[in-house]
Amino acid sequence: MRVLSTVLLVVYSFEVLSQVLTVVDENHQPLPFFTLSIGNDNSVLIGDKYGKVTIDRQDDHCDYTIRYLGFEDRNFCLSDLKTDENIIQLTPMVIEMAESEIKGYKDSELINRAKKQIQLMSDNVHIVKSFMSESNPSYQLESFGIMTLGGLKDRSKKNDRFHLGYMGFLAQHSTLRVAPELELPIKSKMALVSTFTQDLLLNILRSKNSKWELARLVQKDAEIFYIAGLDVEVHINADGSIKKIGIIKQPFKSPNGIDYDLSGEISFIQDQDFAFFSNLEYKIDDQAEITDISCVVHDFPKTVSLPERYLNPPQKDGLFSSFGVYTQNPDYIYNAAIFSRLQASSGARYAFQINKSLKLVSDSYAYHEKFKGDDAASKDYLAKNSAYIQEVIKTLKSYDLAW
Repeated sequence: MRVLSTVLLVVYSFEVLSQVLTVVDENHQPLPFFTLSIGNDNSVLIGDKYGKVTIDRQDDHCDYTIRYLGFEDRNFCLSDLKTDENIIQLTPMVIEMAESEIKGYKDSELINRAKKQIQLMSDNVHIVKSFMSESNPSYQLESFGIMTLGGLKDRSKKNDRFHLGYMGFLAQHSTLRVAPELELPIKSKMALVSTFTQDLLLNILRSKNSKWELARLVQKDAEIFYIAGLDVEVHINADGSIKKIGIIKQPFKSPNGIDYDLSGEISFIQDQDFAFFSNLEYKIDDQAEITDISCVVHDFPKTVSLPERYLNPPQKDGLFSSFGVYTQNPDYIYNAAIFSRLQASSGARYAFQINKSLKLVSDSYAYHEKFKGDDAASKDYLAKNSAYIQEVIKTLKSYDLAW
């Protein structure tokens, strides 16, 4: 009886401590990608595209702050929340000033501020806990992992065209469902998203302001610029920060020479003090099937300093090449209990409808163990790279930088 009481207490406590928060505007419309700061430990959570965040805390204090561009900050106590869904409405920010003082940024100033945000993102090495969903008719993969951005690699140079870039996703805990005829391992198309995104950001930085055309489409809270030659629409807030980047369907040749068509949207954290992604959503067409990918940031990105040996370009190239290879060829680590716990504590949800005709892969595997082909050198490299990445993840986890 004592054991049963203890179990019930633990379950009850978990239900009490996990609270879902939805943030809305004055018209009760969700505000996506807000920040929720927790003052006592300087941690920051990011709301999802539905304006929701899950709080899984044991400390009851009154130092929670919600921030969103164009709205007043909202402070609250954990004890103010109910155990089920909570809705918090933000108040639009009103700045009173004389009519002669009202002046918005010129188009050129908005463009330069948006470019500066991208530059700030790429100046350092950033690591952030994320949740990735990948779906096509052959398989569905969802992974808790780490998004990495270590700068923007110029892959236009002849010797660098096969490099995967300085952005990646290191999968930790995953759930995979596959069609009966599909053979393992799964090569993740998240690597295409990472390479394309870092290339796109670099091209936006290098674009001439004269190529930015103000779109006729009007939004009440953002200016929309079309960049000729890049086929993207950049939505810029009134303060010059980026709200999102819309990617019109366009061809993309992967580092290994395969042609794809990509389209999608990159959303950004809506807090003027922070410059980073909040969500990546892509549609990838390889002519045989279409793959949908979503990668949601669940924490505020941490800036990390690389060990001294990685500060010279060749060593840094090698490090992020390793990350890119693992992004494309991830190990599959399946543990139902851990995965469910992470879902409950983070509020992460699979971005697409579950295909019930696919079968769950219940046995974990390292990518090289399922590797097909007679290339012993490639298999050996994949094995060594897998071992290296698992050590990297172990180190990051010791600093609370991984799930």
